[in-house]
Order: sequence, then C-alpha cells, then structure tokens
Amino acid sequence: MKFWNRALAGGLSALLALSLAAPALAAGERGFDLTILTTAAMSGKLSAEDPLTGETVEDSYLKVPAAAKAAAGDATYTLLVDVGDMTAPSPVLAAAESSAEGTHPLAVALRTCGYTAYVPGSYDFGRDPSVARRFYEDLETLDFSDPTNPVAVVCANYLDKQTQEPRYHPYTVTHYGIPGSEENFTVGVLGLTDTDMAQLCAKGAHDDASFVHTDNAESSYAYEWINYWQHKLREEEGCDFVVAALHTAVGDGTLAAEAQAAHLIAHTSGIDLVVAGHEAAGVQSLKNAQGKDIPVVSGGGEALTVTTLHVKRDKTYTVDKSTLTPLADYEDDSALKARIRGVYAAAETLVDEELAPLAGPWEADPDFLCTQSAAVDLIHEALLWATGADVSLIAPDPMEGFSLSRGLGEGESASFTWRDCYDLLPSDDVLVTVKMTGRQLKDWLEVSMACYETTDGREITGGQGADQLCGITYSAFLSNEEGKRVVSMDYQGEPVTENQLFTVALPASRLAREDWLAATGVTAEKVLWNSRRDSRFAAYGGELSGILAEYVKSVGNQGKELTAPKPRSQWRLYPGESAEGLTQITRLAFVRTLHQLSGDDLEKVYPMAPVTDIINDPDVNWAWATGITNGNGAGQFMPGEPITREQAIVMILRYDRLRGVGPVGSDWMVRVPYADAADSNSWAAEALMWNVIKGYLTPNAEGKLRPQDKLLLCELEDMTADLLARM
Repeated sequence: MKFWNRALAGGLSALLALSLAAPALAAGERGFDLTILTTAAMSGKLSAEDPLTGETVEDSYLKVPAAAKAAAGDATYTLLVDVGDMTAPSPVLAAAESSAEGTHPLAVALRTCGYTAYVPGSYDFGRDPSVARRFYEDLETLDFSDPTNPVAVVCANYLDKQTQEPRYHPYTVTHYGIPGSEENFTVGVLGLTDTDMAQLCAKGAHDDASFVHTDNAESSYAYEWINYWQHKLREEEGCDFVVAALHTAVGDGTLAAEAQAAHLIAHTSGIDLVVAGHEAAGVQSLKNAQGKDIPVVSGGGEALTVTTLHVKRDKTYTVDKSTLTPLADYEDDSALKARIRGVYAAAETLVDEELAPLAGPWEADPDFLCTQSAAVDLIHEALLWATGADVSLIAPDPMEGFSLSRGLGEGESASFTWRDCYDLLPSDDVLVTVKMTGRQLKDWLEVSMACYETTDGREITGGQGADQLCGITYSAFLSNEEGKRVVSMDYQGEPVTENQLFTVALPASRLAREDWLAATGVTAEKVLWNSRRDSRFAAYGGELSGILAEYVKSVGNQGKELTAPKPRSQWRLYPGESAEGLTQITRLAFVRTLHQLSGDDLEKVYPMAPVTDIINDPDVNWAWATGITNGNGAGQFMPGEPITREQAIVMILRYDRLRGVGPVGSDWMVRVPYADAADSNSWAAEALMWNVIKGYLTPNAEGKLRPQDKLLLCELEDMTADLLARM
C-alpha cells in the first residue's frame, strides 16, 4: 500500500481530470456541469443473484454504471465516490479472498464503474490487514489494464501512531477545466472513517495506528477539519468545492463516535457537501456554523446520490437539490458482470462446502419460538464457545421455517455447510459480552414474556422478539401477573440469587433497545468483549453466522459429527398461573387423567377395587382392573397422596402396554443415563428405561430425573399433551 504524499495525490488528480476533460469545450460560455454521485454501505453486493438464496440482487454494483450514466445526463464531468463497507462479509467476498490470484473483484467493480475515491469503513478495517492491503493495492495500481481507472483509498484520520501522518490519501483533489478559461474549478474529497475504529476492530490489527490526531481530545471530525484539513484543502490546494465523505451517521448534532455528520456541519464552515456512510438512503440539509445550508446525502446501500453543480466561467456555482437514484431501476452492466462471473461461481461452490458432517436425529419441524429446540441449543453452544461466557441470550426469530432434519432427508448423515449457517442464523448482528446480575437477567426475561399470548384453549402463541436464555434453567407461567411470570431460575443446580453475577453473551443490538435499557440498565459502555475485535471472527465482521460457521468448522476439524448438543439448561413456558401449575398431583387425579385419555367408556362399570381408603370410585376401579395400579400392597390406594414422578412413569408404562404401544420382551431395554437413577426403586427399573425412550418426563440440565419428587400439574399437562400426540 502506498502511503499518501502530496505529489502522488496531485498526480492522481491530474490523471483523473485529463481522462474527463475532452468534452469540456461543449459547455460553451456558461461554464460546465459537474455531477457528484456517491454510494455507501453496499456490503459487497457484487453479483446479480445471492449465492445463498439464488434470489435476484436488485441494488448491486452491477447497476451503478447504467444508473450513473442516467443520473449524469449531459453533465460535462462526473465524480463518483464510495463511502465504505464495500467489504461487508458475503460469500462472494469470501470466495474472492480465498484465492491469491487475479485482481480483487471488488477492485474490478469500483474501477469498472469509474469511481474516483473509496473511503474505508468499519468492515474494511475489521478485515485482516494483509487481505485489505490486497484490495487497496488493486484499487490504486496504475498498471491495471482493463479498466484503466485507478481509485484512491481516502482516509484522513487513519494515522501512523508515531508520525501522525495519514497512511492513506487524506483527500483527493481534481481540477476541472473551465471552457473558454485558463482557470480550473478544483474539487476536494476528504475521507474520514469512524473515530472509534480502534475499539471496533480486531485486537492487534491496528495497534500501531490512531484514528484521530493525538491532540484531538474530543475525537471529533470538527477538530480534524479545523486544525488539519481546512487550510490544506482550501488554501494550499485551492479547492473551490469540498466534499466530506464520512463513514458515519448523521446523528443529532451531539458528539457521538459513529454519528458525527451533524456535529461536524454545525461546528465548521468550508465544507460544501457531506456524504454520510452509516445512514439510510436519503437527502437533507443542515446549517453550518455560518448559517449556510449544507446538503447531506446517503445512498444507504440501495441508491446513488446525485448532486449537480452548475459552474460559471468565474468559478461561481449553484447546486441543484440533491436527489436519489434507486439502483434497482437499472439494468446490470454486462461488462462488469462478465468480469466477476468466475467469482460468483466460486461463491456458489463455497457456500455448499462441508464444514462438518451432520448427523441426526434433529427435530423435524421445531417450534423455535415457544419450545426449547436442539437447533437453538446449537446456536447457544456456538455463542458460548466463542465467548467463554456463563450464559447466552438470543431470539430465534430469523430461524423460523428452518429444519436441520430436512437437511438429512432420508439418510442418517449429511453435510453441514456455509449455506446452513446463513439459513439458520441470518442475522448480521455482532456478538458481545457484558456482566449482568441474576435480577437483571430475570427482569429482561420478564420483558420477553410479554411477547407471548395464551388462548382460551391454553395454547401459547407469539414469541417473536423474545430472547431465550441458555445456561440458566427457568420456567415461565404466562398467566401470572406482569413481572412475576419467570420462576425457579437455577444455575448449575442452585437457585439464582438477585446479586449473582454472570458473564452474558448476546447480540450487540440488544444494548441499543429502549426496553433493554429500561429493564437492565446495561449500556454499550459495559461491553467486555466484541466479536469484531476477535481475530477469529474479524473476517466475518464479527457477525453471528460467521461465529456459527467457525464453531461448526471446529467440530469438523476434530473429526466429529455435528449432532444435537446436550442442553446446558432447560426452559419451559406454561399458559396458566404458577399457583395452579406448581400444585402437586394426587394419585387419584393422575389415574383419573389416564382414564379420561384412554378413550374407554367412562360409564362402563368395573369390579370394585379391593381397597379400604376409597370405595367404589370408577376411576380407581378402572385403574385396578386394567393393572394400571395395585395400590400400596396393603389394601390401600392412597387417593389423596401426591404422586411421585417415579410412580407416574410406572403407571404410564402400564398404560402404554394397555393400549398396545408398550414394550414387549426384553430387546427394547436400554441403559438408564439419569445421574440420580440410584434414587429410584427397583420396581421402577423398566419404567425408567421406557421413559428414556419416550421422554415423558425430562431430566434437568444436570441429568437428574428426580424420581422421588412430586409430580406437578404443569408437568402432568405436558405429559397429557405428549400422550395425546402419540394416540
């Protein structure tokens, strides 16, 4: 990468001006028109189709040549600038960078389109510096034969920490010839990236650099402009018009690291057009320190911004109202499409490469929102593997409709690929860790519970936006009053206390939500670790799908199959109230439930059960006659005694045999893996094995079935639903 110097910047500017000067004489007495076009946040959209989905990409770089030609119209000159994040993670980019040969296709795109300058953004700085260097060198090298347009990498605030000199061009200067005059109209483009970039990039990637001058205590663009670049561009370079191309959002005029455009305008003069790189597509006008209206534009990853200057012979000018040209309105450029066709083919191959062999079983059609699923447990495993955190939080909204079981088809194994990672976890969020107390976690789960609804039939619906917590076992009773729905939070077998501290992994976007701040008070300033700063994930911009891919790859590299993980914790939703759901079920209530489920004629008369503590009860008579129960062996049924979990699964085994779906012989028998199997009675041994197969009662996160605990109403409701589903 060539470091900036004035001679190189001037030579590059002259080359650009000469390449565009031929039509100037046609402008006649009135001078000429200059159309300034910009794009931003294009996120590596270089192909006509998305390699992951096969869907058409409506607003890629392929559209820029036609859109730029239409937007420029009859203008004498055109200036085209991109304001960063071109290298956002994508399969096309991954395919391009996996090959060491050939010109970087993103550089091919910018040069083919005729860009003058590129301002690096946060994704660009987040990449491996050696990979970024290849891209930048391919942008600028002057011996690139087709196309011939070099593109300057422009960033005034990426500084060598010791010398305080910019490592890239701080600006470009282009001299446009005025027809009928020996004068030139001079336009400068100043590039500035996020001032807090050092905190956004992988540790060690840019330790020898700074993103503001050392005397810029407030880390503001305004300080950089006033003290370093205003005099240089306006006085030394003699710029008649200055474009500030900022990889930042507009903001509200206060000083914010990633939203400084409004602050810069309000506190300075001498800048004539501002391009905001972090902003959604739009145009607006803000007053500078002298009260002058300054246009602010952003392509937002979907449009060209169009600003036309009408320049007179005396170098005075007027500026048309800035507009947007949607890229989707134009056709793909055939020449550029041909140049990157091979990269797209490589991307298609890449997304189907195996990261690890996938082995079942997995749920066929998991309900990601309302019940715990193995696929979401897999994501939690990846988040906890990446961070070493105690617990993790994530909402599985984007995963709806995805099934790992369908990937297996009729076979027992398949390949887990990049495509699966993107399908399962398509979010472009990044991962962070923070410290939280047990109380803060509970308060946030309470917010999530508001995302669910219950119907009259006690069915649970909704759940969009609700976070699921891994690492802490909890239950929620949705009919409880607000704020008291989450109960029985346990961590590693012990109740969670209000002040107990946990390291929590979660998507960074949570920290910007108002409901999160209101419930927890945990802000972005409390972040301990950021995936974008971890060298393992920087190539993916720290995005969640890349973290999942690296986790799956680590499994494959160990020669293992990717199987459903053992849950680190459990969570369950109940439609009723906890006061009801946590009541203990009596033996009489349990056999009554089985009798009603059996489909038996409830009016049928069975012989009276020979017990002394309940006389001629039809449900007890049925249970005794069918062998569901034999009482306590001493002539008592004990109807009011709470039934234990062990007794319940014994009766379930007998019930399944009664209806012809129970085990026969001994070939079916399996090992009992429960950590507390020794706490059960010998007469329950077969029932425990049957429960291992059927899962009527689930062990807790510590692998304990708790056979002597009393069965609760909420557990009976789950068992009933399970039995009904199997009938």
